[in-house]
Amino acid sequence: MHTKLHKKMTGIQALQILFLIVFTSTATAASIESLVMPGPVVEGHMDIEEECSSCHNLFDRSAQRQLCLDCHERIAEDINIGKGFHALHPEVREVECKQCHAEHKGRDADIVGLLPELFNHDFTDFPLEGNHAEQGCAACHQPEQLHDSGKPASGRIAYFDAPNSCTDCHQNNDVHQGNLGEACDECHDPTTWKSGRFDHSTTDFHLEGKHDEVACIACHVDQLFTETGSACIDCHRLDDIHGGARGDVCEDCHNSESWDTEFDHSLETGFTLEGAHKLLSCRNCHVSEDDYTGLPDDCHGCHGADDVHLGRNGPECESCHNQRNWETSFNHLQETGYELVGSHGEQPCTACHTGSLSDAVAKDCNDCHQNEDPHGETLTLCADCHGQTHWDDSLRFHHDLSQFPLVGLHRTVTCEQCHETLHFSPTKGDCASCHAAEDVHDETLGSDCATCHNPVGWEFWLFDHDKQSKFPLTGAHEGLVCDACHRIGRSPGKL
Repeated sequence: MHTKLHKKMTGIQALQILFLIVFTSTATAASIESLVMPGPVVEGHMDIEEECSSCHNLFDRSAQRQLCLDCHERIAEDINIGKGFHALHPEVREVECKQCHAEHKGRDADIVGLLPELFNHDFTDFPLEGNHAEQGCAACHQPEQLHDSGKPASGRIAYFDAPNSCTDCHQNNDVHQGNLGEACDECHDPTTWKSGRFDHSTTDFHLEGKHDEVACIACHVDQLFTETGSACIDCHRLDDIHGGARGDVCEDCHNSESWDTEFDHSLETGFTLEGAHKLLSCRNCHVSEDDYTGLPDDCHGCHGADDVHLGRNGPECESCHNQRNWETSFNHLQETGYELVGSHGEQPCTACHTGSLSDAVAKDCNDCHQNEDPHGETLTLCADCHGQTHWDDSLRFHHDLSQFPLVGLHRTVTCEQCHETLHFSPTKGDCASCHAAEDVHDETLGSDCATCHNPVGWEFWLFDHDKQSKFPLTGAHEGLVCDACHRIGRSPGKL
């Protein structure tokens, strides 16, 4: 085989030498080479068809790839910098160009050999993602685009020069009208135009709180992004309930979390909002926008119209009231030495303080309850019998501390049985005063019943006849009953 090939090559070389000799004066080496050309080149290479050396090196076939790259400079540059299909595809990067692009097949031959439906776009500088992967090739690779050769591709789709920037395809859809430049991918991705991912923290206005939740158009009206104001009042002027009276520095009182104020009332004004004051809106005290300075900071300055005391107790409301509610916080025991217990603690202040609170008020019962005294001033120490819950509750008079201690049956009777009225004093303490109607002796023995009787019972009597009379009982007299001698109707000494 080698011998035949050698002979064949020798014949070709001999033929070339022959032609050189014959046509030395009129023929060039290129024209001679064209005689053995296997076929016409494609239309794009037609201009160099006669210059075989542009693509072939007779003595070094391995140099052909470099000759291709010398002409196709853009592809060579891509390979050198590692971009584009010819550099990114592992099966294309190192192979000879002629393995895929065979020449001399005629003017209309397709030496590219691209099958769009099988082409893997991942080996390009523009991998297809999101909605791009769902589009057909013609959506981006339009006819009449330029080949790398710089000539129109009549009726063909030029893939090499297809644009890969967003604006090349979407310029007519740019709602920003070019105001934001061409780097659409800084905010948008191929999935959908609405999936904006612009990092607002790269600007001078970081989105915080409620600002991070609003749509871009809420602040950037008419897609104006570079001239949008960053001061609160620039966007919220129409929302300013102060009508501009508080100036433009909204952040002194408000924050981006909500419109609720964060104004430090204590620090800024010296008046700390506590209790019910803390729950009020600014308008409760600052009625108009002109009322933010010079307002009173004392209770009476704001609550004078609410003063149920009508000014009698002075302007120092905090002496009795606090900011939680109008209910008094006055410590009566600590401040006056008089503790309010029972019914006293339930009475309004005006029940005792009929004038100003600063007026002296008596502290004993009779000073306040004289008109209610049913005892006709016969008793002065009400607390000896009554408590402060109610006049009828817990009556606790100790009769043993009086001139007439209650013993025996006297302890079982009601007050009214001895005291016909509530005028308890003076009341006689002798037996006859109460028991005259029951005196079987018809007052013949006097009024000192206790000489013989005791309160345990009338039948229990202790008369000592030997000591208490002039007639000692002796002999047969000793065992007699009283009425054996002391018959009814007879007085002592007249037996």
